[in-house]
Amino acid sequence: MKGLLNLKTFLENSNKLLALLMAVLMISLVGCGSEKSPKNEKKSKATSSNSVSEDTNKDDVGGDSLDDNDSNSDGNNSSKVSDDPLKGNISYNVSKDSVKPRDDANEIRYTENPAGLSCGLTGKYENEANTLREKILNSGNTADIYKIKGTKYYISPNGNDDNDGKSPEKPLRTINSLGYIDLEKGDAVLFERGGIFRIDQSIDAVSGITYGAYGKGDKPKIYASPSNYAQVKWTPAKRKNVWKATFLFSSACSIYFDNGKQIGYLKPSLRSLSENTQFYFDPTSSTIYLYCDKGNPAKVYKTIEICPDTKIIVVNRYAKNVTIDNLCLRYSGSYGIRIDGYNDSINISNCEIGFIGGTNNGTVRLGNAIESWTHITNFNVSNNYIYQTFDTAVTWQGQDSNDGKGIKYNNISFTNNLFEYNNADFEFWHTGAEVDNFVIENNICRFTSLGWGTRANDGGYRGIEGFIYAKTHNMTIKDKIVVQNNIIDCPGRQIINWKINPDEYSSKYSIKGNKIFVNESYRTTNEVVREFRSKSTDAEMLFASDLTNLKTSLSRFDKTAIINWVKK
Repeated sequence: MKGLLNLKTFLENSNKLLALLMAVLMISLVGCGSEKSPKNEKKSKATSSNSVSEDTNKDDVGGDSLDDNDSNSDGNNSSKVSDDPLKGNISYNVSKDSVKPRDDANEIRYTENPAGLSCGLTGKYENEANTLREKILNSGNTADIYKIKGTKYYISPNGNDDNDGKSPEKPLRTINSLGYIDLEKGDAVLFERGGIFRIDQSIDAVSGITYGAYGKGDKPKIYASPSNYAQVKWTPAKRKNVWKATFLFSSACSIYFDNGKQIGYLKPSLRSLSENTQFYFDPTSSTIYLYCDKGNPAKVYKTIEICPDTKIIVVNRYAKNVTIDNLCLRYSGSYGIRIDGYNDSINISNCEIGFIGGTNNGTVRLGNAIESWTHITNFNVSNNYIYQTFDTAVTWQGQDSNDGKGIKYNNISFTNNLFEYNNADFEFWHTGAEVDNFVIENNICRFTSLGWGTRANDGGYRGIEGFIYAKTHNMTIKDKIVVQNNIIDCPGRQIINWKINPDEYSSKYSIKGNKIFVNESYRTTNEVVREFRSKSTDAEMLFASDLTNLKTSLSRFDKTAIINWVKK
């Protein structure tokens, strides 16, 4: 028996010694790891991936003092955060060893049309809109539409940046790889259909280059949202039902859930968050706060797109002969395409541009799908589908210190486009500039001022602007401005807001053949025409509460218009 007791004691002591040795070993390993990755070391915003920091303890933001106890549960999300930029995470310097070719970037792909998911309205011209939408979304490849004289460079999620990119078999992988290519006049940059590309900086479109699509499937999607935030880690904030995640940008302008089924409401402080989809961004801690009483947002939604103010495509100042074709551009807080000024021969065709805007600018928020700023000639925007823009779908405008002297907007055409749920469809103004041959024709404009850009209680909104918001009373009209054969289907607020010189109207404007349908149940105001003058002293606001009033008011804009009105 004594021998057995000695053996038992020996084994117990051995186990204790083994445990002590294991503890020493673990401490040694942790110490080695600490030397390589100091606990308090912070990555810079410019080079870090979108992984989420653990606990910033900075919930007292926006002037709030938080007393609520944290009642959230399930703070950890098992979804893995990858350093792969095509999975939606920022990574500027990806080594070739980490690039793994694949068919997809693990993105959620929706089949439904996203434009009206959060609105769901029905208009009179459904068939016409559906036909045009299908035509735009199924347009042919860029090289089949435009003659490419130079080298074609291909970019694919299955590519590799070590390739030369000069064939579909050896494509490049990332948009950033374009920075290492000397593009020449006549070249083309083609993105593979079905691919989703997330950008960490704007694509600079340069002179003489065509940007478009190749392959089969949906138009290539280029997102300014850096990640699907349903795949990153959200943790409970101190405030009840509020969750937080890191957002490594200077601003968070807008949020879209499940392909636009819900659109987030920007609030001025953390304390003001009280309903689902409301959010607040604290730039000092790079933290976004989201109200969600259903639990962890990453488990409630399939996709969460958070939009910085990054412009998706920028056409550089003085650039000319640029074509942008067959691309799907989404989730920018500022612009889908921004044309910087003094440009010539810019063509935008067959594109889908949606969910644009929300950038704060004083008391209002901005966001245009396509904007040309200060002087452009030979500008064509045709066969594009543009929706849910916070401000305006397409615009040319400008401001300079020379009262517009020498500034021209000549040979401009906006034709055969489909617009839905934009705050305004067309905007144009520039004091003192010259306009020559400007055409707005055969466009279908639906549910104007009924999208997210004109919601109240959303951190400031644009106001009532409508189908056309324009100022040409102080411009030199060299030749006709043409607005004809457009469909205006179910406008929610003003239809026309146009300051015009009545003395030139009959000779220098051609406005005819437009079709206008008003559904009274969708109207949020009786205002229909503002500033469209019939004489030099007439600048009144006109209203309409029935078909007779509408015909009378809109006769100033188009005496030949086909006008319909449906009561509630």
